[in-house]
Order: sequence, then structure tokens, then C-alpha cells
Amino acid sequence: MNDLTMTQQEIEEFTVANTMYFARKWQKYPESSLFSGWNWVAFFLTFYWAMYRKMYALGAVVIVYAVTVQTAMLFSLWHGILTTGSLPDIFLMGLVTIAPCAFMGALGTGLYRKKAVGALSQTADMDTEQKKEYLNKKGGVNISAALICLAIVVTSNIIISNAIQNTSFLETLFPGKSIVSDCGRFSATIPAGWVAQSGHVLNDDSNLEALNIKDEAYFMMLTDVKSDLDYGFDEWANEVFGYFISSMPNADISEPFYVVIDGKPAVWLTVAEQIDDYDCMFLLIFIEGYYHFAQVCCWCQQDDYNRLETAFVEIVNSIQGL
Repeated sequence: MNDLTMTQQEIEEFTVANTMYFARKWQKYPESSLFSGWNWVAFFLTFYWAMYRKMYALGAVVIVYAVTVQTAMLFSLWHGILTTGSLPDIFLMGLVTIAPCAFMGALGTGLYRKKAVGALSQTADMDTEQKKEYLNKKGGVNISAALICLAIVVTSNIIISNAIQNTSFLETLFPGKSIVSDCGRFSATIPAGWVAQSGHVLNDDSNLEALNIKDEAYFMMLTDVKSDLDYGFDEWANEVFGYFISSMPNADISEPFYVVIDGKPAVWLTVAEQIDDYDCMFLLIFIEGYYHFAQVCCWCQQDDYNRLETAFVEIVNSIQGL
């Protein structure tokens, strides 16, 4: 049922461009309803369309939503809360991304009508020329606003894209987090960009696991209770290391050297080996704790090791509970 309160001339004076489209939509749907038909232009252009149609407040709200969602997704991806390899996560990211598009497509024309009716209500005491000028001012189009909005969005996307590649910036913005073993005894702090692994994905006997999806880097810690063993730290470390390299006939092994980690003696060495056509570099650290012996293994591709070694060391130095 039609309850159109604007004449054709008033619609022309307010909309200026694409007048017949809005006249047909507003003629078809009641003014009391926010829905005035689906608007594909508003769906695809969202806040650009709102700015173009001088609905600045609406456009600003949609822009803030878009920036907030983009930042939240960046945070979630960087911290491993969401991953691009998970279909549910992809669906969720797609849903929150398309939400403002659906909102604008469904309600854009109706909200524009509300703006038009509100502007018309202010013209009761105006003469014909004043009324036309007022409706043109409150309505019409603003190409400059849409272009400025486009420039802002392009600039922000460039900044965010560069930020994704800037590890130090993201580590400042999104600091690392603590991971805890299933038993609750052991913990470590992983830098931003690292994800805690649960369910013993890397090793059935591991206490702590983490990975960096972007850099294909991994961290794992396994422990033995000292009181359960009949031999000391050196013999234990040699036995574990021998088992580790038993399947690496061409391993390039560095000279081991002794370090102190959180006040505990440890042995540190690297092992390079090609595994499944990948040139891998392993950082192995054997730690003698108060109650446990710990084997820590960090690895990545050889070409990335020098860049990632600092992150590996940070994780190892943060280990607690040994």
C-alpha cells in the first residue's frame, strides 16, 4: 500500500540523480517501513554510497565498523584466534565482512527516504525557491565526499598491509601471550604471531607446542621426571639427541655449547637436514631443571632461521615450571 508523502517534484529536488528509481521504490513501500526495496548499489558501495548521498553519519558508522572489524580480524589472525585454513573461521570472517553490505542493501533506500521526509518537514514555511534550494542542499549528491572516503580507505589498507609485514609493529600492538601445559605445571610465552597448539599435534608426548603459521616455524617441549631416571643429565641428553638424529643420515650438526636458561644449566646446538624436500634448521636445547629434564625443539626453514632465532630464544627463555 502506498503512503507516499512527497510529490514527484520534491523527490526530484531532493534526490537530483536517479530520481525515477527512488520514486518507484518509495511509491511501492510504505513510509513507516525502513525497507524500501533492495538496493544493489548500496550493497556493493556501502559507505561510498552513503557519503555520495550525503548520509554522512550513516557512512561514518559503517566506516568505523569496517575499520574495527578489519583490525579485529588482523588481531585474531595474528594471534591464531582465527585461521585462514579453517572453514568455520573463513565463514565467520566472511559473515562479519558482508554484514554492512547486507545492511546497506536492505535498508539504504529506506534510510535515504527517512532523510528526505525529514528534510521536507523543515520546508513548510518556505517559498518555492527556498524549498528547492533547501532540498537540494540536504539531498542531492556529493561526489567529493565519496572520493575522499575512497582515498581514506585506500590509504588505510596500504598502512594495514604494510603493518602485516612489519613484525615489530605488530608485536608492539599485539603483545605475546602465555601458553600452559595440560597438567598446568609448565608454561611459556609465545610472541605475537604464534599460536598455541593443543592436542599434541607435533608430538604425542609433548608438554608445550606452538607454531607460527605465517613463517612456518614451530616450538615444542618434552620433559622427563628426573627421579624416574637412573642416570644424570649428560647421559640423558646424549640418549635423547641420539634418538633425535637417528633418522637424519645427512644431518649437519653444530658444536654444542653450554648456556644458562632461567638459572638452569642447558646445552644448545643446531641441526640442519633436508626433510621432505625442505631444508630444515632445528634448534635443540636440553635443560636440566630442578625436577625435570627438558628437550626443547624449535625449527623452521633454513633460509628463515637467522630471522626467527630471536623469537625461538624468547620462547625458550620464558619457559617456567622445570
